[in-house]
Amino acid sequence: MTGTINYDQYEHIVLIDESGNSAYTKLSNGKGYGAEDFLNLSAVLIEKKEVKKIKEQLVYIKSVLGTQKLHFADLHKHYEKLFYLKTISENINFTAFATISNKKTLRDENGKLAYDPKNIPSYYHKNLIFLFEKLSKYVYYNKINPNKILFIIENSKSLSLEEFKHYINKVRRDKQKEERWKYYLNNIKEENIYAIEKEDEILLTLADAVASSIYHVTCGKYFDGQQIIEPRYMYMLLRHFYKKDNSIFNAGLKFVHKIENVGLSDEALNFFQKIKKSH
Repeated sequence: MTGTINYDQYEHIVLIDESGNSAYTKLSNGKGYGAEDFLNLSAVLIEKKEVKKIKEQLVYIKSVLGTQKLHFADLHKHYEKLFYLKTISENINFTAFATISNKKTLRDENGKLAYDPKNIPSYYHKNLIFLFEKLSKYVYYNKINPNKILFIIENSKSLSLEEFKHYINKVRRDKQKEERWKYYLNNIKEENIYAIEKEDEILLTLADAVASSIYHVTCGKYFDGQQIIEPRYMYMLLRHFYKKDNSIFNAGLKFVHKIENVGLSDEALNFFQKIKKSH
């Protein structure tokens, strides 16, 4: 664990995880071989007063499934995953956020490909900023005290926590030069961001479930070079995604930068376009 967390001083907790490995040093060939091009980041916001109940539900799921871990990838049976998602969706109160990015399409301000296999944290941090932007707006619109919200990120070789904190501050200063970005990241307190191993905090499995449900749409599985997606997992969690103006798009769900530009398969693009009309 990076840092020691005093949970008592917070009223809300945000758990952040990923699916799609940003640390691969090569891109895929488009037929299911090589790396995963998509990085799906998810955040789950819960109230501190709900933590005891949430942990009880997660322990209950582990007991029913006879598993020591609730990592989505470790649940190999389809119906185990459905039971897990159905239980958390119906019995746990949380608000979900996610960003979807593609290493082959995301470019920096100069038009250069943002993904650099020699500097993995740079790409990861850039995408984390987009997720924290959504979280900051939520905190602002819902009048949450920024000092009372804790952010926990799954620790990984893609994350350099101190570098990311400095990056947040830099981006905030740069954006505030423009009036329209007046509130940009202002509701994020860097000192409230911690990195922790997934095994050390069962609550992180909630963020893992959200990110993994998106993974099964963006990445899916390949058979003989043909991609097959599984949208049912994400469907089960859709009602938890943050909505603004009755839509999760550009509220709880963000494509970096546009849905048409992230290289989704036709089937995945069709899925997201359908939920855009209904959510």
